[in-house]
Amino acid sequence: MALQTFPYTIIATDQSFEVRRMKDYFVVKANVEESRGYVGFDACFCYISGENEASQRFAMTTPVLNKMEGVKMKDTAFVLLNQDHFPQPQGNATIEKVNSSLMVILKFSGSVSDQLLSKKQAQLRAYIESNGYTIKDGPWLARYNPPFIPGFLKRNELMMEVYDD
Repeated sequence: MALQTFPYTIIATDQSFEVRRMKDYFVVKANVEESRGYVGFDACFCYISGENEASQRFAMTTPVLNKMEGVKMKDTAFVLLNQDHFPQPQGNATIEKVNSSLMVILKFSGSVSDQLLSKKQAQLRAYIESNGYTIKDGPWLARYNPPFIPGFLKRNELMMEVYDD
């Protein structure tokens, strides 16, 4: 069974790159600076498991998002779907609306490492610049698979918001 993901429309594709128009969506987010995103994952997972003011449970979605600062993960977020209002968290998390944006995406597989993230971020920045876009925010790491999936099967993306001229 495939998990739901955030809504978007593909504007352009070029090998491993995509330009996407992201529609509005919500996330539950934990602001935690760490190297691998596990502490933030736990806070978000507790929220969707019912640790919120309504004790409401939510389906797991993909991807798990991590805002990057170099190769460090600044925060972790889960996408929340199919509602316009969400109960407040009881733990170390917040609800945030993410407004429509234009994103440039680099798809890649493998287990995430500092070396791989540095290389992929450089490739994404080079692609953005060579295609005349200007970076507005990012990058975000989007991971689509649970940790027990073998590295060569893992689906990942790096995402950067660009100005929509």
